[in-house]
Order: sequence, then C-alpha cells, then structure tokens
Amino acid sequence: MYKLEGLALCGKVCSSVLLALLVGLLISVKPAQAQDIHFSQFYFSPLTVNPAQTGFFNGRYRFAANYRDQWGFVPFLKTYAASFDAKLVNNLFSYGNILALGVYMYGDNPEPGHIGRTGFFGSAAYHQTLGDKNHYIAVGVQGGLHQIGFDPNLLRFGDQIVNGSTSSNEAFNSTNIQFTDIGAGALWNIVPNERANIYAGFSLFHLNSPVVNFASGPANTLSMRTVIHGGAAIKLNDQFDLLPAIMLMKQRSASELIMGAALRYNLEDNAGIRFGSWFRNYRNADALVIMTALDYQRFIFGLSYDFNISSFSRVSNARGGYEISLIYTGGVIVESKRNRNKGRIPCPIL
Repeated sequence: MYKLEGLALCGKVCSSVLLALLVGLLISVKPAQAQDIHFSQFYFSPLTVNPAQTGFFNGRYRFAANYRDQWGFVPFLKTYAASFDAKLVNNLFSYGNILALGVYMYGDNPEPGHIGRTGFFGSAAYHQTLGDKNHYIAVGVQGGLHQIGFDPNLLRFGDQIVNGSTSSNEAFNSTNIQFTDIGAGALWNIVPNERANIYAGFSLFHLNSPVVNFASGPANTLSMRTVIHGGAAIKLNDQFDLLPAIMLMKQRSASELIMGAALRYNLEDNAGIRFGSWFRNYRNADALVIMTALDYQRFIFGLSYDFNISSFSRVSNARGGYEISLIYTGGVIVESKRNRNKGRIPCPIL
C-alpha cells in the first residue's frame, strides 16, 4: 500500500505528465474520445444528460448546480455545471403541450494553468401529450460553444523526459481553441397509475463532428456520444418512495454504465430524506457511489461519494470523488380541475 505522503508526492510529480498525456490524446490524428463531463448524480444534472429534459419538471422554472472533485491528490480534476430552464409557452399547438427553453454552462479542470474546458449551451424542448395528461413524449435540441486551453510550460513531454531537458520541441498552432457543438434527444414519460411514474430517454451529442486540433495535421474530430437513460418514482407507501435510475453512455469503443436506486423517506411540510447507492462500470467495475439527499419544499440538496473499486484503488486507497448538487424548482403547480394541463408535466420528483 502506498502511504498518503507518497500519494501526495505522486500527485505533484505526476500531474504534469498526466496533463501532457491528455494533450497528446487531444492532438492525436484519430477521432477523439475526450471524456465529456458527467456526474455520478446524473439525475440531478438534467441538461447535461438529454436536451429533451428541458422543462421536464413540475413547476414553471428550475435551477440546478453541480460540483465534482475527483481524486483529491490530483489537483486539477474538478468539474462544475449550472443550468436554468423554464416553460415559456403552454398549449402551443394543442391543449396541454409545452415549449421549454434552457441554458447551461460548465467548467472542467479549472486549476490555473492546467488543461481547462468551459462551455455555454442553449437548449429547447417540445413536450407533446399522447392521448391523456399522464403520457408525454418530448424532443429537444442543444447547441453551444466549447473552449479548451492549457499552458504548455506546466507540462512535461516525452522528449523532455528522455533528454532531461527543460524545454520541449512540441509545436502547437494554438493552446486555446473554441468550437461549436450540437446535440439532440428524445424523452418518454408515463404515469400508469397513482403509485408509479416512469421515464426513458435517448440523446446524441457531437452530431456535427467538431474538430479539436491544437497542432497541424489531419482533422481530429470529436466522436459522437450516445446516451440511454431512464428512471422511475415508485410510491411504496405513505412514508417511502423508491427512485431507481440508470444511464448508459457510449463513445466509440469507450462505454460507461451507472445504475442504482435511492429510497426516500417522506417527512411533513413537503420534506424528505434520501439514501441510495449506485454502481458504475467503465470497462470493468469502477466505483460504488453512496448518495444522500435532503428534500425541503422546492429545494433538493444532494451529496455523494465515489468509492473506487477498480484496480486503481491500490493507488487511490479506494478514494474516489465527492459531488454536491442543488436543485430549486419555482412556480410548482398543484394539480386541480382548473389547471389540469397548464404547464404541468407528470414528472417524477427526482
């Protein structure tokens, strides 16, 4: 076992080499598989999973924020995101249908000088009833801009390691690039009875095959990413709800599956507390995620921790990353005969 002091030293010494490897992956001539941002609490980060989830909530508007700190001994693996979406037009083409718009932004590896990514996106979704108020489908689109940059002076490249030199012969056309990106998705939601609410979705990202090149040479295109996800809210009794959720992502040969469930104990005054666990598989068993969350009126506050269970756990001492999430839903609509379909989508309270 490595001691904590050894891990800290490894983090400082190896971080520049890891960064150089990441840059090498980005400037390779093969179609890129650079890892998009994603959260273990994906169910609390709706617009990063599927643009069709824009407006998929019971209310008028929603704010969501997420923060992840991966492996504390590697200082540059931090990710944050924030989103806002709102239902703007009710009964657009027929009674009960909804048009929603949203925006989200993210930042990845925000430590000064390291490889950093930021992005700003807009999304739109149209929700269509299927025969009755408890059955919906939605389609959504998303578009925006990514920015990626790094400081080569903080990296150590192969020729520096081999020759022991302080400078590298690596040449870059630019160390800061921007590119546009387009995604789309679809969502299905049904409430078969008073005790269950089920949804499933499908989304595609990088539909325009954006080019990500720091150096001259053949175009390095970002491969399309496919996401399949779903979940449910199942009322077990007056005190307990079961909240299962699953997500599968695939980008060329890389794939990731995360699945699990939470149990919510309902308290008085529109409050509740959740406990759950998820299992993540990335090529092999990767992490066990433990989550708790507090529901209070229109707020949801989530906290989770990833316990590393892969072969890398020998180095990380099973340490993974923690996440915090916050959701606020405004203008919550209480169903009545008068407003039965006015801006209300029968969404599970996730």
